Amino acid sequence: MPGTPLAPPRNFPVAWDDPADAERYWITDLQHHAYPQVPLAHALGEAFPRGMNKAFVQDGPPPSPPRMLTLNGYAYTEYRALPPGPPPRLAGLDDSLKPLARWEQRILPAVEALIAPLKAASLDALSLPELVRFACALPEPLERLGTLHHQAVLPFGMAAGMLTGFCARFGLSRAEVAEMGHGVESLSLASNRQQYALGRAAATDPLLLAVLEESRAGEIEPRLRTLGAPAAALLAGVAAHIAAFGWRVGSLHPFSRPVMDDPTPVWVAHRAAATGAMRDPDAQHAAVARRREALVAALRARLTDEQRTRFDQLYAAALPAVQIMEDHNVLIDQVVHALVQRTCDRVARRLHAAALVREREDGYFLSLEELAALDLAAPDAARIATLAGRRQEWTRWCTYAAPVALGTRPAEVDDFADQFFGRVHEGTGNPRVLSGTPGSAGLVSGTARVLRDMSEADRLGPGEILVCITTLPPWTPLFARAGGIVTVSGGVLAHAAITAREYGIPAVLSVADATSLIEDGQRVTVDGTNGIVRLE
Repeated sequence: MPGTPLAPPRNFPVAWDDPADAERYWITDLQHHAYPQVPLAHALGEAFPRGMNKAFVQDGPPPSPPRMLTLNGYAYTEYRALPPGPPPRLAGLDDSLKPLARWEQRILPAVEALIAPLKAASLDALSLPELVRFACALPEPLERLGTLHHQAVLPFGMAAGMLTGFCARFGLSRAEVAEMGHGVESLSLASNRQQYALGRAAATDPLLLAVLEESRAGEIEPRLRTLGAPAAALLAGVAAHIAAFGWRVGSLHPFSRPVMDDPTPVWVAHRAAATGAMRDPDAQHAAVARRREALVAALRARLTDEQRTRFDQLYAAALPAVQIMEDHNVLIDQVVHALVQRTCDRVARRLHAAALVREREDGYFLSLEELAALDLAAPDAARIATLAGRRQEWTRWCTYAAPVALGTRPAEVDDFADQFFGRVHEGTGNPRVLSGTPGSAGLVSGTARVLRDMSEADRLGPGEILVCITTLPPWTPLFARAGGIVTVSGGVLAHAAITAREYGIPAVLSVADATSLIEDGQRVTVDGTNGIVRLE
């Protein structure tokens, strides 16, 4: 297959076991897996993409599941082009149902039926043997969730790609086409509304406002609890919010805990709302909806009657994609991550308490087979040493900068792959000028703040440039504070790009090794229109 060999990554050693693999195109999903895998989380989490791959095969392409490689702890999947037209099996799924109705009436109920008992499990009440059995049984429902995820996302991704191709004929950029889908209702918007309302209510009480303004995010809740009655309504509101939206993750770090266990992202949002750093979600929603309507009207005015009919058909099919792409992330992806994080956290803590591992984190380095066979009554000195060694190797892998793609890029790549996962860009020839994907138009200069996860959110000052591997829905309040965004991964359909456009700040995505090449505190200029980051 003809293509362009990608330049060897700067800080990611690659040794191909099969030299022919260098001629293939390999993609990793840094938006969901931003760190090297740890064995236990990987054993649980890999069931999800396994279910996606099974559905991918069942729906037509390809004749065999995509191959996967693990390089320096990162999972890379061999790229397979999508065939033209809808997958046969999906095309036959009750065409009388509109896409959004199919999501609401068929897929979502099946997702909820799988997830409800997993959420309801009280892991802290289980004995260690029961907890181990729960962990070992988790891959089965996660694999089924992967299949449902595929059925939810693929048709809409293909519809968005067809709309992008049509609009490109008339000079519209991918970012402009993506903006045509902004300003729709979503669960993230509902979450932001709740947090904004609670934060603004707290701002009316000087005592509560002082705590929110003066405390680090992790200190807010303990300080509020010392206030007693004055803080009761705010604490109750936050508890209700976490009950509704706590099955999310603020960090993709494998040792992190989900929001219901570590509500730091929630307090960051409430403080932003109380102090005026978070924009009114409804006002923001209305503004981007007006922008969407203006873009659509301007394009339709340029089209012939026949072209306008075709555009309307494509747009009607693609518009639900935005809501599905956002809501499926909250209802499926984020819940899967939270389930894996919470299960691994409980297993690791209990193994450490039972002296079966040297350090708490060492429990993450058991395979699922090793966990199932573990003698829970007798520590094994040799195994304890082995797990500690695996953790040390993983720590070394964390110093590498995984690129979004490796190998040889085909002459043609599906829009959806580039728009969601991102791509590797050619170097500019100037080490002080970095290239990436234009995610949100505009030009801004500011101080770079390199963040690894939401635990570092307090370090981001007003107008500073947020530099990170990727962003997640709980990071949204940071966009109100940031002057611009630079990420290592993602394309125009990634969370960082969509949210940056909605907040009207420049963003450049898929900037290889950005978190290493850009120094924390360095002055940078972000050109979101042309996909360029200049280091000063």
